[in-house]
Formats: sequence, structure tokens, C-alpha cells
Amino acid sequence: GLQYAHEQGFVHRDLKPANLLVGGELSSPVCRLADFGLARKYHASRVSGLTLLGDVGGTFQYMAPEQITDFRHAQPAADIYSAAATLYHLLTAKYAFDFAQQEVPARLKTILSGSPIPIRTRRPEIPLELAEIIHRGLCRKAAERFSSAAEFRQALSGLGGDSQ
Repeated sequence: GLQYAHEQGFVHRDLKPANLLVGGELSSPVCRLADFGLARKYHASRVSGLTLLGDVGGTFQYMAPEQITDFRHAQPAADIYSAAATLYHLLTAKYAFDFAQQEVPARLKTILSGSPIPIRTRRPEIPLELAEIIHRGLCRKAAERFSSAAEFRQALSGLGGDSQ
């Protein structure tokens, strides 16, 4: 679904677990991407990302750095970051950054200049290859992430069963 949205020129801008709807049979579940409320055609968006009250468009725990600095021009790489942050949270029940007791300015600074907590620190049994894929998706620089949702999915699909 994310790749399709990107192919149509849309960036979701608020990908998170709450926007993933899982249904179908237990033996063959289906996941659908929901809530395109912040989605915009990334070639034609006129929104800045900051409201008059200083709020930011998106959800801090899953927000790519470029959504803070240039929300209007967010590209599909921002959604790749959010997908990696979502996967991190689904696997650990924790966020990639520790935002405990942080006010909004500190959260923004953490996203812009901090490094995600290594996922294997939180769950050592996660295979190294999977951890590397997730952390590549969480790279601060968009150019260092996967080039598309399809490439990210392919990396996840290609995981071996014996990785440590």
C-alpha cells in the first residue's frame, strides 16, 4: 500500500501502528494502510508542517527528521523512516528514541540530532540482519535509507532464518 501511494505521488506523513489495520483470516492476515489525513502529493503540497500553535504535522515517535525541517517537501523517504520506526515499536513495544520527560523542543532536537537506541539493546534476540535493516530505515539522512518502500519490503522479505 505504501509503495502504491508513493507511485501515485503521495507521502503518507503519519505512518504508525495505529494507522495499520490488520484483518482477514488468522492463517492469512491482511494489513491495510489507513488515515491519509496528512498525506499530500509531494510535488504540490502547500502546507508547511507547523501550525500557528507550533505543533508539528505527524507523530513524534515515528517522524523523520525532514518532516521537522521541511514538512512541505517531505518525500517518500520520510515514510520509509516512519515504517522502520513502526517496525521497531512493534518488535520492542518501545520507541526508537527515549522521549521520556521531554518537552516538544527537546523531542525535536532528539529527532534531528540523536541516534536511535539500538534495537538489539531492547531485544537481543532480534536477528542482526533484521536490526540492520531497521536501522538503515531509521538513518537520519534520507539518502541513506532504502530508495523505496519496495526495496525496504524486499530487504525484509529476504531475511534468512538463521541470522544472529
